[in-house]
Amino acid sequence: MRINYFPISSAGEDRPQISTDGWASYPSTIDRAFRQSVRHGVLVKNYSNPESGRYAAPDLKRADRISMQGIRQLWTICTSHVERFSLSVRTFVKRLSRLALGFSKKLDNLCAAVSLHIAHYNCCWRLREPGKSGRLRVSCS
Repeated sequence: MRINYFPISSAGEDRPQISTDGWASYPSTIDRAFRQSVRHGVLVKNYSNPESGRYAAPDLKRADRISMQGIRQLWTICTSHVERFSLSVRTFVKRLSRLALGFSKKLDNLCAAVSLHIAHYNCCWRLREPGKSGRLRVSCS
């Protein structure tokens, strides 16, 4: 499930925004869960050759942005933030890799490993300071 959540205050409106991909059950689920308390947008990506190969990325033909609930600026609909976060979690938490040695069948161990990684990512991960090449900073101050 790819849901991007980031609040944008536009025209005096403080409702958070949820951006999802084009899976058919997202709009009705978000409507039932949040009613009119969020703005919802859908990003549908169309590929020219979706079955190009098992490990090759398909070529993006176009991306359509659709406002489902109250989004006036379509350019704010994006899922790239949550896709990047999902990639980081899958890369660094080897318990999520099916063929890795760290794979665990015990749900408590998996929850603990993912929680530990997210806490480290949010509070200890060192980011580059904007405009200062090479200088690192801790993400939580």
